[in-house]
Amino acid sequence: GRLALPPRRKSRDRRIAVAVGGFALIGATTSVAMAAQSALPGDALYPIKRALENAHTGVSVSEGQKGETLLANATGRLDEVSALSQGGDLEDAMAIADTLDAFAEQASQASDLLLADYARNGDQHSVAELRDFAGSSLEQLTALEPVVPAEARDELGRSIDATEFRDPKFLARMRY
Repeated sequence: GRLALPPRRKSRDRRIAVAVGGFALIGATTSVAMAAQSALPGDALYPIKRALENAHTGVSVSEGQKGETLLANATGRLDEVSALSQGGDLEDAMAIADTLDAFAEQASQASDLLLADYARNGDQHSVAELRDFAGSSLEQLTALEPVVPAEARDELGRSIDATEFRDPKFLARMRY
């Protein structure tokens, strides 16, 4: 006997299969992205969280928008330090130190962008954002002082310095 081939699929069936597969892929990607939002340093999804943040910062159009996005990311780093400080093992201490370094870097980049935006456009909103961030971050960092492990004290000090944005007198003179 002859070998019978299965009936050919119609192109409509193939298009439906591709569409369903595409929706499944988008759904899975969205689920991973949503799960990554609550990831902490050391978690498997944490690199995805940081990659999504970097992508969001990269698509910001103006210096002011990029600065504001970086301030939001830096605030997230402080939330992560707070959560990690509940642990208490050496691995957490190392992650806290690294996260505080990331906070200081993001805060510094954000201040550079927002001050440049102010200098270029006179946008008072940029300075107001920076002032608000400095106040709330300093408050959060001060609250973290008693719980941050000794291994991360230097990074905590650098993070506190980063909230001063190199020229506090300049910020104090700005009206908004």
